[in-house]
Amino acid sequence: MSVGELADICRTGDINYRFSSRSSAREGIAAHKKIQKTRPDGYFSEHSVAYQVKCGCFGISINGRVDGFSMSDDIMLVDEIKSIRVNPEVIPEYVLEQFWRQACFYAFMLASEMDVAEVLVRLCLFHLDEEQEYQLEQLFSVGELTFKFAEAILVLVDRLESRRQWRQIRSKANKTLSFPYPNYRPGQRDLAVTVYRQLVTSGQLVLQAPTGIGKTIGTLFPALHALEKTGKRRIFYLSAKTSTQQMAEKAAEQLSGAGARIRLVTLTAKEKICFNPGLPCDPDYCNYAKGYYDRVNLAVREMLDLQDHFDRDSIERFAKHYEICPFELGLDISQEADLIICDYNYVFDPAVYLRRYLKSQSFESIALIDEVHNLVDRGREMHSVELVSSQFLRFARLIRSRSPALANAGKIVSRALLKLSREDDLFVTGDFFLLNEPPVALTSLLHKFCKQVEATLLHHNSGTEAPGDSLSLYFEVLRFLRIAEDYDADYVTLLQRADDSEVRVKLYCVDPSNRLAIAFDRLSGVVCFSATLQPTRYFKALLGIDNSAHWQELPNPYPREKLHVAMATYVDTSFSGRESSIEALIELIDAVISSRPGGYLVFFPSYSYLDATYETFAAKHPDTHVVTQKPKMTDKERQEFLDHFDGDVVCGFAVMGGIFGEGVDLKGRRLIGTIIIGVGLPGLSVDRDLIRDRYAEDGFKFAYQYPGFTRVLQAAGRVIRSEKDEGVVCLVDSRYAEIGYQKLFPSQWQPHKVLSATSLRHSLADFWVGR
Repeated sequence: MSVGELADICRTGDINYRFSSRSSAREGIAAHKKIQKTRPDGYFSEHSVAYQVKCGCFGISINGRVDGFSMSDDIMLVDEIKSIRVNPEVIPEYVLEQFWRQACFYAFMLASEMDVAEVLVRLCLFHLDEEQEYQLEQLFSVGELTFKFAEAILVLVDRLESRRQWRQIRSKANKTLSFPYPNYRPGQRDLAVTVYRQLVTSGQLVLQAPTGIGKTIGTLFPALHALEKTGKRRIFYLSAKTSTQQMAEKAAEQLSGAGARIRLVTLTAKEKICFNPGLPCDPDYCNYAKGYYDRVNLAVREMLDLQDHFDRDSIERFAKHYEICPFELGLDISQEADLIICDYNYVFDPAVYLRRYLKSQSFESIALIDEVHNLVDRGREMHSVELVSSQFLRFARLIRSRSPALANAGKIVSRALLKLSREDDLFVTGDFFLLNEPPVALTSLLHKFCKQVEATLLHHNSGTEAPGDSLSLYFEVLRFLRIAEDYDADYVTLLQRADDSEVRVKLYCVDPSNRLAIAFDRLSGVVCFSATLQPTRYFKALLGIDNSAHWQELPNPYPREKLHVAMATYVDTSFSGRESSIEALIELIDAVISSRPGGYLVFFPSYSYLDATYETFAAKHPDTHVVTQKPKMTDKERQEFLDHFDGDVVCGFAVMGGIFGEGVDLKGRRLIGTIIIGVGLPGLSVDRDLIRDRYAEDGFKFAYQYPGFTRVLQAAGRVIRSEKDEGVVCLVDSRYAEIGYQKLFPSQWQPHKVLSATSLRHSLADFWVGR
């Protein structure tokens, strides 16, 4: 491990956003070089050190790089350089203590190479804005340094011993673990065998497996065995949706019920789990940040003594009991986890990925990536960033009474953006224009803006409070600047104007594959799986998976006769024809849901289309039980929606590609049919057109058709969830009759074209008869 990681084990004090590392890597390196150049002859910079120690059954290697040192007689001088943006006098004692701890570890390791009796340790605090160095010095004997280092090693060994004992318990239970059901589902055993073989060889597997085959437990079960076989540290189970994360939790519970021992932690987004949303992570604002590092180690030990599985509810319960931050507690207890269930961003997002587990060349983690078809668009989102002029005006209003200077800094950025909007020669093709580089002048202003924020809001005794909204803009600007540093040919810069009062600037990652590939390379063994990974060439081009990856499609084990696919090509679902065809659509919906009692989902391309149809449908069929999806539903509201599907007649109106389009597992009569309106195309946008333009002949397919049809397949996949299920899928759009779409149909489908509601009723009656 690194010297910094060893120092973190002994950390004390508060969570404090003011003293987290915010300067960019480029700024930090520049500060180091600036200080190092001022040192006299005989001064050595960036000196690599390593120290190995044997303690019990553990061989520990600590590595690092000393910022600088020099020798004078029998005393050695060791520098530890830190970049700051605050007055050194306001840095809390526990932060300085952490700086000293790291410096002393370097001093000990360097002294162990040389015959010296004392070391002068010097903290060099370089103020980035003032470009001034502040120095703090302490003289230590080698014995004192040895004691500090040994103290940390003992804390580490205690933690390692606890983990070793747990792994013995886990290994004894899991090596003999049997599948938690008497029988595999059809095709499920082949799935498990394929996953195991790839993971034990640290391979990459991309697996298309049909819905209802039991992919969640069919991948987790072999992954646990692969964990024992390979000696890897952990499994990441990655999913874009809460519902699929909950399925993974349920599968882990089933494995535990069969005798497995698994330490499981589910990580929840900070904005969802925070006890004080909108407040800064600072002891002056949040009691759960105060003394966090003084209490968290005890909390983790006691939690592990009580249970193995930690979902969101249990983490919140323990966090309240110990009065500590639930988000940070989840991250800290995940260090003891065998299975971490979380969103894609914890592995793939360049700003928030878990560096503690995904260090370069460590290869201690394997990953199961559920519904991986979502990763292409999510990859674009994670590596893109957008700023809007109105954000800076709103920031200025929020902060004006507290800091006029800072409000002015926000106005300056807003004015610079609005000035661009008035340069009509730039917008000759419409309300947007493109650059192939970051906007240099704007980037310079954003650097100044960040410095002003840090100089004002982040001064501990500035007297200026930091509203949560203002900090969120600050962190978004930091993200913009970091992406600007990483900008290359995979990006374009998009400037859009809505009117004279609104301008957006976006660093848009058109091709996310190279960035995703970097994250894949940090993992040792990857299984990507979904029911919808066609056409393969689309995902091979954009997913970022290695060229040597194994791609496999498992056949659908269920008889095709169990699913009836009807193509209703007679309803005009085009934007211009929707209003005039609502009556025909309502008749179609009634024909489907009256064909057999049970649950049905109707998927619409937009909320406006859904609302317009629902209003007319409810008036014509007031006795039909209809529930509708609403924008931004909470987890509780989502579950309440699904609870309506209890086997009786119910029709749910939902939006294609939304929270009910995948990860919904309603078996038997709870869901026996879906109606899919339209071909799922994403809305027309400049962003999508940029993708279209990037890929030439495949442009429309890559930007619109393939992502859209993936939504269609996911919605259709809600129907057959087990070997006992049977049901109907009704595709509503004239384009489904085109050869370009029919080539994308699964081989299992046997589509029946219907030209009227009457022929649809006959087609459905023929399917259901005798069932």
